[in-house]
Amino acid sequence: MKRAVFLTAMLILSVSAAWPVNEAALDRTLAKMGQAAGRTFTCEVKEDEDTGEFNAWASSSGKLGITPKMLEEIKNEDQLAFALGHEMFHVTAKHHRGQLKRNILGAIAGLVLAKAVGVKDSDDIQLGAQIGSGIVGGKYSRKNEYRADAGALGLMAKAGYRLEAGIEVLELLQARSGNGLATVPVIGWFADHPPTNNRIKRLKEEIAKISKTNPTPPAQPSSTEPSASSAYKR
Repeated sequence: MKRAVFLTAMLILSVSAAWPVNEAALDRTLAKMGQAAGRTFTCEVKEDEDTGEFNAWASSSGKLGITPKMLEEIKNEDQLAFALGHEMFHVTAKHHRGQLKRNILGAIAGLVLAKAVGVKDSDDIQLGAQIGSGIVGGKYSRKNEYRADAGALGLMAKAGYRLEAGIEVLELLQARSGNGLATVPVIGWFADHPPTNNRIKRLKEEIAKISKTNPTPPAQPSSTEPSASSAYKR
């Protein structure tokens, strides 16, 4: 009997370790963070070959996505809150719209510059537009990543989550991908994310500011939460 109880307990522990964030946890965190952001979000769990295995993303409509691999490596709801909050802030701050404008402006600038220096071949002119779009758009995107990191902390503070979990998520990212393409000469001009070590440094500074102005833990959200939905599948 004792052996059966022991084996059952070990099985439960092994399952919980393998699946640290389940559907209920995702829905609960999505609802709490959505309440802090002042709107309802949906989230889908699916593979995304374009953005890598450890990733979360958002569309301008407010639909969020997160990869199964990220959920496997995230250890708790605090870490999940940062991942979701980062994407929520992109949506509420309308970063997608601003990004499109910067890409277009960069393309126009590259086009004008190419013609100004005497480029006549249509392919080369198009290349100039692409380079301009990449440089201008990349710089704007990197700034928005810093803003979304700080914004996620603000939402986490409202929802009552542990802010240091944001650093833990970025450290997981750093362990997998280093500091990203932003540190590579020339290529870094086009990177859409800043160096991960810089993000961690800024996040620590932001946490210190929040802790100084709000030394007591924020109250947990009320039981009346907005509805949230997730397409949870492994």
